[in-house]
Amino acid sequence: MKVMLCNDTATKAHVGCRAVSDAHARMLGRLGHAVTARFFVNEIRIDGADRFEDLIAAMERNERFMAALETVEAVVVNGEGTIHHGSGLALVAALHVAKRRGKATLLVNCLLEEVPLEPALLDAFDRLSVRETRSAAYMAALGVRCVQTFDSVVAAGFAGEGSDLAGKTVVTDWTAKNDPGAGAASMRLMRSDDLGPSVALFQVHGERGGLDVWPTAVATLGAARAVASSRHHGLYLSGLARTPFVALRGRTWKGEGLLETLGGDLPMVDGYDALREALARVGERRAAYEAAFDRLAEARDLQHFDILGRGDDSDEAAEVARLRRDVEARPDLAEADARNVAKRRAQEAAWTGAKPKKRSLLRRLFG
Repeated sequence: MKVMLCNDTATKAHVGCRAVSDAHARMLGRLGHAVTARFFVNEIRIDGADRFEDLIAAMERNERFMAALETVEAVVVNGEGTIHHGSGLALVAALHVAKRRGKATLLVNCLLEEVPLEPALLDAFDRLSVRETRSAAYMAALGVRCVQTFDSVVAAGFAGEGSDLAGKTVVTDWTAKNDPGAGAASMRLMRSDDLGPSVALFQVHGERGGLDVWPTAVATLGAARAVASSRHHGLYLSGLARTPFVALRGRTWKGEGLLETLGGDLPMVDGYDALREALARVGERRAAYEAAFDRLAEARDLQHFDILGRGDDSDEAAEVARLRRDVEARPDLAEADARNVAKRRAQEAAWTGAKPKKRSLLRRLFG
């Protein structure tokens, strides 16, 4: 089957984004399906539309999308952390345009929170899968059918070695909107006189997400003592690495939802003092962590796309290679992401007083 994949995040130098894209390529390829049309993150975006039908009309005026739609049998949207609080509705509209033309429609790997649409619009797809308990409960309350799975990152092809964080307590980077909360707590930990020398920063969005670097993330974090992160994928990477983690509260419920999905006494904290206390107690929670690690390990055989059946258009290796070619064909998107990363590094430097590291041209183009 020929498939269109929308909101593919592989052009971002972000470990989780590239891992999710890799996982989708592998899962579709193993079923024999080929991604012959691909729209990367932010390529399907509509501003200024007040009604859902206006979004539909705008998508139908998108010549590239409509031309590609004619060539495929199914449309998959990677929901990721995009569809919440009114954002990402153009992706839902894209699926409805496809549905009206008889295509199979799948919205997978979703966070869904405060989506201002009639429930029937979300209940219309052949497959809707969410990645944590809170989104699942939200859909159930609306009467929308969905499948709850783990995040697609669990099915990615992590490999390689990494030991530069051996024995360290690791904090990941965080988004700008989390500067006052998770950011402030993380910075205090890194600057503290007693713990600071043993704390290392792991930039999920940046050099660790390079096109040939991201697969080593799990091995790298596997050497750490513990990880603290407000990033959804930071927590997942730690869990896949079987390294104890402390969740710092973020701005959506995906962190809480992940911890509930994993079960057990796993910490979600606010602020510096609570972070220190939780890190000091990771040994006491070893049984809860081990159970969570086992759940993630058992979840790696995700079945997002089984509803499409089996085909003979491709295979796993071909789809992984196709994804890389598609990424390398869009240096404009890689460069845009590199500018965003550089801007974020400058913001972080203002917090730390450190000078941002200058990145090579190759890094700026391809992460």
